[in-house]
Parts: sequence; structure tokens; C-alpha cells
Amino acid sequence: MDHVPVFLELLDQPVKHPMLWPSNVEKWKQLLHITLGLLGDSSTFSDSVARTIARNVLFCYDGGTADRQLSQRLRCHFDHMSSCQTGTRKPLNYLFAGYLDYYCGFHTMSTADVFDTIASLGPSNAADAELIWMVNILPRNMRWKRFTDMALVYYQSLCFFAAVLTYVSSTEQSRRSQVPLTAAVIHAMHTIKSAFDKGAIHSILGHDILPGTCWL
Repeated sequence: MDHVPVFLELLDQPVKHPMLWPSNVEKWKQLLHITLGLLGDSSTFSDSVARTIARNVLFCYDGGTADRQLSQRLRCHFDHMSSCQTGTRKPLNYLFAGYLDYYCGFHTMSTADVFDTIASLGPSNAADAELIWMVNILPRNMRWKRFTDMALVYYQSLCFFAAVLTYVSSTEQSRRSQVPLTAAVIHAMHTIKSAFDKGAIHSILGHDILPGTCWL
């Protein structure tokens, strides 16, 4: 158990330091499962541990290989904790519940609900870090869903980016944070639009979406 904090810190590196993306997903999966074995029952996870595990589940597995049992337990944890919190601004747990729902194909939340949650997140350094991470993994989400309607992919990408920029504006994120969310969104939008214009969206599925990052 003495190793658990070290493993959790390692699993958190891609969010805390976006340039430190894992170069080998299979080895990252091994670290995730070693950590899960040491942590035990997912029902006892703290919020921060649950977010770490959920984030790595989203990174390590595509829609076809998803660990749906673990994902559903995590989602129930986030749903329960989110229901205990009140206010006009939504907690990070609510965002993770939505993403896990979307990822596992449960669809109890619509895509519009997920985007609304992003736009309405409470301002925090943690939320800033999660959102820049989500900008980075957007092409992976496209690949997971294996969309055939590229116009829908493009439209949903724009809705996602609009939600992130709404969060930036409504929380004065660009003034209070060191996380360059606005610049990240602009770069990602340009990259995706250029790929669509060239009819080569698959050229970015699995490659860098933001400069200076390294991921599969």
C-alpha cells in the first residue's frame, strides 16, 4: 500500500503536465491494473482517486474494449456525489459521470447535457487541467465512436469547443489560470478544420492535437 500514492501520482501526470503523455499505452494499462489491485473496492474510492482512475480508463481503452463494469461503478460514484452538491456551477464529478456515460454507450445523458456541463463547471485549477486534457483527447473520442457521418463529428467538435470557451469566458479562466485553454481550443479547432477540409480527418486520429504533446 505504500506504493499507492506514487502510482496515483504517475497516473495523474498526463493531466498535471500535458507534455508527459504515456508513450506506451499497454505499459500504462499494466500500471493502471496494478494500482487498481492495490486500491481494492472501487466503492471506497475518494473523489480524487475516482477521477484519476476514470481518466485513465478513458485513455487506455477504446469503446470496443471498455471495462464497462468498472466504468459503471465509477459513474455511479460520480452520480451519487454530484447529487449531494448544489449551486448554479456544476462539480467536476458531474462531468466525469457524463463522459463515462458517453464512453460506455449508456446514453442516460445526451451529448448536449455533457456540453452544458462543461460550460457550467465551477471555476478551479482542477477543472482547467481536465478541460485542456479533454481538448487533447478529442480525436481519440472520435475514433472510439467510429462515426460514419463526418458532418456530425465536425458539428459536435465545434459544440465541444464552444462549451469550453463558454467556461473560459464565464469563469474568467484566461485571467486567473496558467492553463492556456483558449490557445489550446483555437489550435485544436484549426487542426481539425484543416483535416476535414482536406478530407483527411483520419490523419489526426491518434496523433498530436496540441503542440508539444506526445501520445498515441
